[in-house]
This record gives sequence, C-alpha cells and structure tokens, in this order.
Amino acid sequence: MRAPLYSVVIPTYNRLESLLKVMYGLATQSCSSALFEAVVVSDGSTDGTVARLQSATFPFRVIVLEQANAGPAAARNLGVAKAKGSLIIFLDDDVVPAADFILEHARSHHDRTDTVVIGPMLPAPDPTSPWVDWETAILEKQYRHVESGVWDATARQFFTGNASVQRRRVLAAGGFDTSLRRSEDVELAFRLQKLGVRFVFNRRAAGTHIAERSFESWLKSAYQYGRNDIAIGYRRKRRDLLESVAAEFHQRHALTRLLVWAGLKSRWVRRSAVSRMSRLVIGAAFKLRLRGLARYACSGVFNLFYWFGISDELGSADAGLSLIRSDPSAAPAIVGHALASRAAPPTFQSPPDVSVVVCTRDRPESLKNALASILLHFPEGSELIVVDQGRDDSVSSIIEDLAAPEGLVRYVRCRRLGLSGARNDGASHAANPVLVFTDDDCIVGPDWVNAWKGAFTAPGTAVMGFGEVATAQHDPAQGFIPGFELVPGLYGPELFKKGIGAVGMGANMAVRRDAWEALGGFDESLGSGRKLAAAEDTDFAFRAVRAGYLVMHTGATPVVHHGFRPKGEASRLVAGYMGGIAAMYLKHARCGDGFAVELFLREGAGLFRNVLLRLASRQRPLGARSLAAYLRVGMASMRLPIDTRLRVFASLRIGTAS
Repeated sequence: MRAPLYSVVIPTYNRLESLLKVMYGLATQSCSSALFEAVVVSDGSTDGTVARLQSATFPFRVIVLEQANAGPAAARNLGVAKAKGSLIIFLDDDVVPAADFILEHARSHHDRTDTVVIGPMLPAPDPTSPWVDWETAILEKQYRHVESGVWDATARQFFTGNASVQRRRVLAAGGFDTSLRRSEDVELAFRLQKLGVRFVFNRRAAGTHIAERSFESWLKSAYQYGRNDIAIGYRRKRRDLLESVAAEFHQRHALTRLLVWAGLKSRWVRRSAVSRMSRLVIGAAFKLRLRGLARYACSGVFNLFYWFGISDELGSADAGLSLIRSDPSAAPAIVGHALASRAAPPTFQSPPDVSVVVCTRDRPESLKNALASILLHFPEGSELIVVDQGRDDSVSSIIEDLAAPEGLVRYVRCRRLGLSGARNDGASHAANPVLVFTDDDCIVGPDWVNAWKGAFTAPGTAVMGFGEVATAQHDPAQGFIPGFELVPGLYGPELFKKGIGAVGMGANMAVRRDAWEALGGFDESLGSGRKLAAAEDTDFAFRAVRAGYLVMHTGATPVVHHGFRPKGEASRLVAGYMGGIAAMYLKHARCGDGFAVELFLREGAGLFRNVLLRLASRQRPLGARSLAAYLRVGMASMRLPIDTRLRVFASLRIGTAS
C-alpha cells in the first residue's frame, strides 16, 4: 500500500462526540482519500474513544493510538512519530475541517519545505457560551489583521488546532515540550522559527471550532497562558516574547488596563470572588443579548487572570506591576531579575566559556582593529558578539571579511538607544555563563579572554570584575584618553568610599550572566547615548555590592584604550560623567539606601571643596562646570520614575544625548 502524503494528527481526550464530527469532516474532503491518513492519539480517554474508532469504517487510513494521560504535547509527539506522511497537519478534536481543508494546506506547501501554515478556526453558528463567543471573535480579529497586513503571521499565531508543517521540521526542532500543558504549540513554533521556517496564513484551510468549555476551565487557561509566556520567554531566551507580553498590555482597552492594574495592586482581591462575580455579569449580559458588553467583560477578566498567572510565575504582584509600568524593552531584565536566584553563585570548577560583547556605533576602522586583537588568541568554546547601533551596514561587511570560523562571531543589529541598551542586547543573545565587555576603540592583550576565564575560577563571590585600561600614546597638550588603574583584589561597598574614579571602567569589564539576570541588566537610562550620559557600569557595580556580591579588580586582563578626546572636550565630558554619577546615587537614595545618600554628599562635597580651593588660590575654577552638572542633573533626575525593585529608572524614553 502506498504511503500517504499527508498525516492529520489529532490528540483527543474524552471528546468522542466532537471527534466523530471531525472524522466525518475528513471523510468528505475534496481531495482523494488515498492522499492522507488520520493519526488519532487517545490521551487516556475513558469515554470509549478507542473502541468506537476501531469499530468504525472510514474512506481513508486511520491509525488509532492510546497512551496514559500525559497531555496534548506528548500525544502529538506520539502521533508525529507514527505518522507516515511527509506533511503533518495538526487538528484538534473539536475543529471540523472544511471540504478543501487538506487541499488548501497542501497547496500552501507546494514546492516549499520551509513553511508553517496556519489555518483559521471559525466559530460555530451558535456559540455555547459568551466566553467561547469572545474567544472566536478575538481569533477572527487576529486573522483579519494578518490578512490586511497589520500583523505578520508569526510563531505567536501557531495554534495546533489547525496548522501544518513538514514532519522533518518538527523532528529537527525536537518535537513538543511535554512539560507544558498549555502554550506547547507556541513554544515549538519559536524553535521552528530558529530553524528558519516562515509562517503563512491561509483563510481557505479552514475548520469550524465547536468549542465547549466551562467558565472555570476558560479562566484557568488564561492563567496558565500567563505563566507559560513568562516561563517560555525566560527559559528559551525569547526576548521578543517577553517584550511582546509587556507591549500587548498597553494595546488593551483602557478599562481592561485599569482592571488589571487594580487587581494586581489590591492585596485584598480574592480571585475566587472575582471569578464568581464576573461570571454573573458576563452571563447576564449575554442572556440580555448585550453581546458587546459581554465581550468587553470577557476581555477584562481574561486579561486579569492572564496577569495573575504572570505575577505568580514572577513570584509577586509587584513584579507584574513592574512589567506593566516599564518600557517593553526592559521586560527581559525585569523577568530575569525576578526569576534568577539572588543567592551567592556557585564557583566555577574550571575556566568558564565566555561571550565577548563589543558594542559599536559608526567607528568601522577602530572596530576592525579591536576585533582583530580579540580574535588573535580566541579560546575554543567562546563567542564574539558585535552589537551594531550604526547608521549603515559597514559593520556587517567587516564581520563578513573576518577570517573567523562560522558561528564564532555573531552580529546583532540594535535599534535601541544608548550603550546600556546595546550591552543588554548583547548579553541577552549570549550563550555562555560569563559576559566580557570591551569598547570598539580598545586593543586587548594576547591572552585577554583566557585571563578573564581564569579570573572567575578564583574563590569568592565576585560576580563582576574590572580590568586595567591603559592609554595609547598621545600628546597630553593636545588632549586626553580616559584610562583606569587599579589595585587587584575583591571589594564590597568600601570600594565606593575611595571615590568614583576607583570603581572601574566599562571598556574592560566582565559580568557573570546569572548575576546580569538577577540584577536586572544595565540601567538603560544611564550611559553614552542617553541624557544621563555616564555611570551605567558604576551603577551595575553598586547594585551588585548592595545585593551582597563582591566586585573583582584584576591586573591580568589589561586593554589599551585609543579613544582620544581633544583638550577642549575635557570639561564637557567630565561634567556629563558627574551628572550621571549624581543621578545614579540619588536613584539609590530614593530606593531607601542611606549609603547612597552618604556617597552623593561625599562626591558633591569633594567637588565643592576643589572649586573653593582653586578660587582661594586665585586659579581658574576648573571643577565649577562639573559641580554645576552634578547638582543640576542630579536634581533633574529626581523627576524620573524609578523601579525600586530593580533599582533602575523606570522610564526608558528619556531621549538621546545631544
């Protein structure tokens, strides 16, 4: 018997009545029944599903499989494993296929092996409940947006109630994650996306969704979707998923946003009471034929329980509120901070692999030299990530010209503002446990990467380190190059009492990735490219020591800085730096940190004293501009909102530096 071209995989659990409607829908397909088979997997059904199917006769081949209840992910994996067709069409046991269903799925894959086809699940003529009515209306809205080009078809729309993909692609991606009982289809879709597939929508590959579910199971699904979106985004390092979770909240109706905010904010809210009350309101509106009101109420309560799930996965309602308040681009840092352990990290037993991150903006020639010095002695297992914020494609051309093995150098295009945003972008793409940063105008020593690897195997709880930054030869009469000298050792809060210049310089810095996540990443309102144009590296070190960690200074990893600044820029650059320092300390002071208050006053007093001493000796008060910036920028930063949990500025829309 000739093997079928297409395998329709249907997991089922105690839905015999609707399953039979699905099977009869397959029996009336417009294509030849010899072209396809149905693989039905009973996931521990107790309603006689297996016996009924085995006794029935269908015009197409039917494979009936049975397993102990393990969830739809495990059932689909078993179905795919036993399928004979090269194209897998996933269909739910309550989605009745239209006559051209298989033909249209097959047509969308014609001559393409890199396609995932999404078909619509159309509403039944008479909805069984207002929440099912709302659900089908939301799906139809998504379909219209995809068809009109408002949205692209993406992994987020991959629902295995009606979708198709090449069998070998599913196997290459590793199949469905059986630990998930919800969102297992979207999670697989993100892995398929990594394999280079494209998602398309075909309205004609339709099925009618005869959904029946209780109000309680509907709310439970909303809650579980929230938990799973966070878990999948964090575990699979799907920055885009986490950002979309936060961004989509701001696209909701104002009343829905208000309901979610109030539900997370109010400690007295009992979820069971909310469930009972909302069911009464929705049911009453539906019976009174106030369909629009019922749908609005469904949207509100679904989103509320979705965010209950998010907050529970993050560990607190405060974490959920942080996600709501902040810019979507901060979502990965917020989630990482909430989920990563704050305990002292384990010591590496052997030198860890590192991810070197170089951020660049419109300096192709200096970047070329920097990359060449890094790759000169680059250890196996390490990776180089180049984050490009430039205005042209010169960096991608430089990387293409590098004589580096494939996959060793990764290019990341960054559209976010500021150096901190670029560093966070690079860190979020990193695969290794230690992140090492340098600038695009630095030349590293021949054993620089290996030296950083060895530094993190030393005893102690240091989660970040700074190395020496030497300055290239230059004429001091013409200008200057910033550098950093150090005394090797492990430091806690006492490091900051030595003065801000004693902390470290981001041009030669390393951070454990687990600490970067736990501390919420670099504060993207600080650093070059932002109006608070400095102190992002110092701020991260301060948050580390205030969390109980130590900061390492090592002399084994020097770099040479070639970033020459003309003499006339010195006063402006130092003033900008001191303004960033003031904003940083006052931010921590507003979080209730008395040590930050002490340091703010100490730095300000030092600046004031220097100005007075120069005036007393009838010299030009060179520090006056820095003192003015320290006070002016510091006071201006008090108006910016902050996230006290992460100790970062909550607003990422401060603008670029002039």
